[in-house]
Amino acid sequence: MAKLLGFAILSLGIISNITFVNAGEKYEERTDRFQGTKTARYDAKLGSECKLTKSLKSKLAYCIFFHSTESSKNPSMMLGTTAEGWELLSYQNYSFAPTIITYDNGKEEITKLPVIYNGSVLSGGTVLETAIIAMTEIKNELKNISKMEFQFGSAEYLWIHDKELTNKVLNYVDS
Repeated sequence: MAKLLGFAILSLGIISNITFVNAGEKYEERTDRFQGTKTARYDAKLGSECKLTKSLKSKLAYCIFFHSTESSKNPSMMLGTTAEGWELLSYQNYSFAPTIITYDNGKEEITKLPVIYNGSVLSGGTVLETAIIAMTEIKNELKNISKMEFQFGSAEYLWIHDKELTNKVLNYVDS
């Protein structure tokens, strides 16, 4: 009976961790040995940390938070979608993404962050479209932000960042 109870408690703990833990994955750090540039990144978990909340036809393929000494536009969030045909191509000349920032204290702020668009054909009619949101101007505030919502064209995204990994990414590059 004690073994069964112990197993049940352990199983419940594992299940609750799977259900409620909000943790990024695939954290990486790299240093270019020739140029000395540093880069750190992690993948936000699709469906829990990063979601495509509005779209005409796309599906979310990846969300990558990264920071590098190679560019002054970092840190950034790279949001990639796939679809049968273009959804965001007509917005390629947009230079800002409307953004709603929610702070830990519940306060919301509406702003615009710089965005870069990239699109390419994967195969047949399937396309990959990427919006890279530059967070340079809010870099120091990231530690106090609980979530961010971005709009790029007809697509809307939600990012609930993993504060531990975000801090790790920022500190690796800053040190």
